[in-house]
Amino acid sequence: MKATSIGRLGDDPALAWSRKLQVEVGGAGTVAQAGVVLPRLLADRLGLTTGLAQVVARVGLVPLRHRGRLLVDATCALAAGSTCLSDIEAMTAQEELFGPGGGASDSTMLRALDELAERLGRDGLPGRRLAQTTAAARVNAWAQILARHEQLPAVKVAGKDLTRPATEPGRKPRPVLVIRLDATLIEAASPKAQAVGTYRGGFGFHPLTSWCGNIGDALAVMQRPGNAGSFTASDHLAVVKASFAQIPAPWRSDVLVSIDGAGASHEVIDHLSALNTAPAHGRRGRRVEYTIGWPVDERTLAGHRPPCPPTGRKANQTRRGPRLGVRGGAPPTPPADSCSSSTPGTAPKPTSKTGSSSRPAAPATCPRSTTTATPPGASSPLGDLADRLAAPPRTRR
Repeated sequence: MKATSIGRLGDDPALAWSRKLQVEVGGAGTVAQAGVVLPRLLADRLGLTTGLAQVVARVGLVPLRHRGRLLVDATCALAAGSTCLSDIEAMTAQEELFGPGGGASDSTMLRALDELAERLGRDGLPGRRLAQTTAAARVNAWAQILARHEQLPAVKVAGKDLTRPATEPGRKPRPVLVIRLDATLIEAASPKAQAVGTYRGGFGFHPLTSWCGNIGDALAVMQRPGNAGSFTASDHLAVVKASFAQIPAPWRSDVLVSIDGAGASHEVIDHLSALNTAPAHGRRGRRVEYTIGWPVDERTLAGHRPPCPPTGRKANQTRRGPRLGVRGGAPPTPPADSCSSSTPGTAPKPTSKTGSSSRPAAPATCPRSTTTATPPGASSPLGDLADRLAAPPRTRR
């Protein structure tokens, strides 16, 4: 890694740790979890460290610990495997990774989390200032992706990239931005706030999350209790609004919102339809499409009925109509090239003829049809009709 100049990162003293930073592989004095330096440095360069400190700042209070540095270090420690406040304190105490001074105590970390919670709503979605800070950092992050790859990665649908044709010659096709909404279950080991029984018999939480399918970026998370409903339309609408607020403005013009069957409500569909202003305003409008339902996976494919056996009819061969050649009240045999779920009968088989009657061989049931047998000696309307059609015509004198 190249050395980083503090002048490029701003005048915040919390960013001075990365000045003349160098990473070497091997040698004496190696440390574990060296990769935690990368997300820490990334947060500094995107402006997230300074922005968080400004969001949680309070008038008349000058904390000894930089709140932005503290929150970013806690996030990096969680990504490295920490599970509680004491783990965060132990990991951030490594001066080789987190700079001199050591990590904050668990009580200081708890106060910082309380200050951040005041900037969240009751549903866990960020307030106005916090949402603006994270959106500004996301603009800088996406700008770096575009500078290197020219476009965001495209989501693949049926093995093909979901893109729009390029508007300028020589440019790459523009991918459609995909927002994926999905709820998840998080188990709780102890009775915490909002931890209740879930619909699957567990105990914990049922948050509703939103992700950018192109790069796997988490856009919004709504904190909900474990017994929260899956089809709550108001929760889906709130997460959709918070997700659009996090997307950089140039990428809001062509969006595909993907929700599973929990989004199949009139309120959600009407809201997404209202966001689609492209039909009314053309290029000046915003194209918002949606797909609501379950994925077509192996379980879905297994639920489909098997296809009918091949009929053996050649290409461009004229389909013949049904012929009535059954006597004695037996169920009619369908034609050789027909197999329908609405026509009762059996699959075609070779027949042995005796005189003017046909005796069908052992039939095989079509998987899409149901066979209704007629008791021996009973009259069948189709059998009577066949007798009359097979009789020789009468001659008038």
